[in-house]
Amino acid sequence: MRYIHLILILFLFSCTSESSFEEQYTKTHFPNIMELSEKDSDDFIFSLEFDKDSILTSWDNKLLRKAYPIDIEYDEVLAFIVRQFGGDTEQPIVVVGDNNEEYVVESQVYTTLNNEDYSLSEIKSKNAVFLITSTTCGVCVQDFKELNKFTEKYKDLDVEFIALLDKVENIDAYKKSRLFKSFGFLNENWSVFSLDELSGKLNEDYHMKMGYPYMFIRKDEEVVSKLTGDLSEVEVQLISFFQ
Repeated sequence: MRYIHLILILFLFSCTSESSFEEQYTKTHFPNIMELSEKDSDDFIFSLEFDKDSILTSWDNKLLRKAYPIDIEYDEVLAFIVRQFGGDTEQPIVVVGDNNEEYVVESQVYTTLNNEDYSLSEIKSKNAVFLITSTTCGVCVQDFKELNKFTEKYKDLDVEFIALLDKVENIDAYKKSRLFKSFGFLNENWSVFSLDELSGKLNEDYHMKMGYPYMFIRKDEEVVSKLTGDLSEVEVQLISFFQ
C-alpha cells in the first residue's frame, strides 16, 4: 500500500511540475517575460501560436515590449524571432490586431541563376523534385543530360524541378571546360539556387557527408522522399506521389 501511495505522489508531482511547450519556449527564449506579473506572463504564454514546424508566428507584442523595455534588448528578441524562419531583419513590419500585435516579416529573397527571386516560403510551398549537385563532381556532371531529359518527360506533372548547386562561383570555369562541351548544364526546366543558402532550410536531414548527387521530393510543404541520384528510383517515387 505504501508503494501505491508513493506512485500516486510521484504521478501528481509530475503532472503539476510539467510545463507546456509554450511555457518552456518562453522560459528559454524570453526569460524576462517570467519576471512580469503572473497574469502577464500567463497571458503572454497563452498568446503564443506556432506553425507546424514549431516556429513562432504570433504573440502579444505589448507584453513582449513590457518585458524588454530597453530598445537594444527588444530589437535582439525580435531579430531572434525573425531568423527562425529565414526572415529579413532589416525590413520588419508590425501589424496591430484586435488585442495583440503580430510581428510580420518580409521573407528573405533567394535568387536563381536566371535572376528570378523567390521567398523561402514560396520555395517551401512548391511540389518539387530537389536535386543537390555540383559542377565539381564528375558523376553529377555526367548526369546533366539525363536530368534534362527527365524534366522534359515529366514537365506536365504538377511538380517543379529545383537544383541546389554547390560552389556556384565555379560555373563560369565549368562552362569553359571540356566537360561542359560533353555534358552541358541543367536546362531551363531547372530553377537553380545556391546550395549553401538553401539546403538546410529545405531538408534538415541533408548533410554534406551524404555527397552528390542527392535528391529529395517535397509535397504539400513536407519532404516525402529522400533519394540517391538514381533517376529510376526518383521516377518511381515521382509517379507514386504525383500521378
